[in-house]
Amino acid sequence: MPTTERAIYRSSNGDQWYLVEEPGSERIFVRHQPNRASGGQSSLVEVADFLSEGHGPSTRRCSVYLEMYKWIGLSSFIPTTATTQK
Repeated sequence: MPTTERAIYRSSNGDQWYLVEEPGSERIFVRHQPNRASGGQSSLVEVADFLSEGHGPSTRRCSVYLEMYKWIGLSSFIPTTATTQK
Protein backbone atom coordinates (compact mmCIF):
# COMPACT_ATOMS: atom_id res chain seq x y z
CA MET A 1 0.00 0.00 0.00
CA PRO A 2 1.45 3.41 -0.92
CA THR A 3 2.37 5.90 1.76
CA THR A 4 1.63 9.60 1.45
CA GLU A 5 4.19 12.26 2.24
CA ARG A 6 4.30 16.02 2.48
CA ALA A 7 7.59 17.88 2.40
CA ILE A 8 7.74 20.15 5.44
CA TYR A 9 11.28 21.51 5.53
CA ARG A 10 14.52 21.64 3.54
CA SER A 11 17.68 22.88 5.24
CA SER A 12 20.40 24.90 3.55
CA ASN A 13 22.65 21.82 3.48
CA GLY A 14 20.07 19.81 1.52
CA ASP A 15 18.57 17.69 4.32
CA GLN A 16 14.81 17.27 3.93
CA TRP A 17 11.98 16.36 6.31
CA TYR A 18 8.59 14.92 5.38
CA LEU A 19 5.35 14.14 7.22
CA VAL A 20 4.37 10.57 6.35
CA GLU A 21 0.87 9.22 6.85
CA GLU A 22 0.59 5.53 7.65
CA PRO A 23 -1.92 3.92 5.28
CA GLY A 24 -5.15 2.80 6.90
CA SER A 25 -4.60 4.72 10.13
CA GLU A 26 -4.26 8.21 11.49
CA ARG A 27 -0.64 7.69 12.58
CA ILE A 28 1.89 10.20 11.27
CA PHE A 29 5.65 9.90 11.16
CA VAL A 30 8.49 12.22 10.22
CA ARG A 31 10.97 11.02 7.62
CA HIS A 32 14.39 12.68 7.56
CA GLN A 33 16.27 12.43 4.28
CA PRO A 34 19.90 13.53 4.84
CA ASN A 35 21.92 14.98 2.00
CA ARG A 36 24.24 12.68 0.04
CA ALA A 37 27.35 13.95 1.82
CA SER A 38 25.83 12.71 5.10
CA GLY A 39 25.17 9.28 3.64
CA GLY A 40 21.65 9.88 2.37
CA GLN A 41 20.13 7.10 4.53
CA SER A 42 16.61 8.16 5.48
CA SER A 43 15.09 7.55 8.91
CA LEU A 44 11.50 7.36 10.08
CA VAL A 45 10.37 8.38 13.57
CA GLU A 46 6.95 8.79 15.16
CA VAL A 47 5.91 12.42 15.16
CA ALA A 48 5.69 12.65 18.98
CA ASP A 49 9.26 11.41 19.32
CA PHE A 50 10.45 13.83 16.64
CA LEU A 51 8.82 16.78 18.37
CA SER A 52 10.34 15.84 21.72
CA GLU A 53 13.87 15.62 20.25
CA GLY A 54 14.53 19.22 19.38
CA HIS A 55 13.56 22.79 18.76
CA GLY A 56 15.16 23.52 15.39
CA PRO A 57 13.48 24.85 12.26
CA SER A 58 12.35 21.40 11.08
CA THR A 59 10.64 20.79 14.43
CA ARG A 60 8.92 24.18 14.33
CA ARG A 61 7.73 23.59 10.77
CA CYS A 62 6.40 20.17 11.74
CA SER A 63 4.49 21.74 14.63
CA VAL A 64 2.89 24.26 12.28
CA TYR A 65 1.71 21.52 9.90
CA LEU A 66 0.36 19.42 12.76
CA GLU A 67 -1.53 22.40 14.16
CA MET A 68 -3.11 22.91 10.74
CA TYR A 69 -4.10 19.23 10.58
CA LYS A 70 -5.63 19.45 14.03
CA TRP A 71 -8.02 22.11 12.73
CA ILE A 72 -8.70 20.71 9.26
CA GLY A 73 -8.48 16.99 10.07
CA LEU A 74 -6.20 14.26 8.85
CA SER A 75 -8.60 13.47 6.02
CA SER A 76 -7.32 16.70 4.46
CA PHE A 77 -3.76 15.36 4.40
CA ILE A 78 -3.14 15.99 0.71
CA PRO A 79 0.06 14.28 -0.38
CA THR A 80 2.65 15.97 -2.52
CA THR A 81 4.35 12.63 -3.05
CA ALA A 82 3.08 9.06 -3.11
CA THR A 83 5.64 6.34 -2.63
CA THR A 84 5.38 2.59 -2.55
CA GLN A 85 6.00 1.16 0.89
CA LYS A 86 9.08 -1.04 0.91
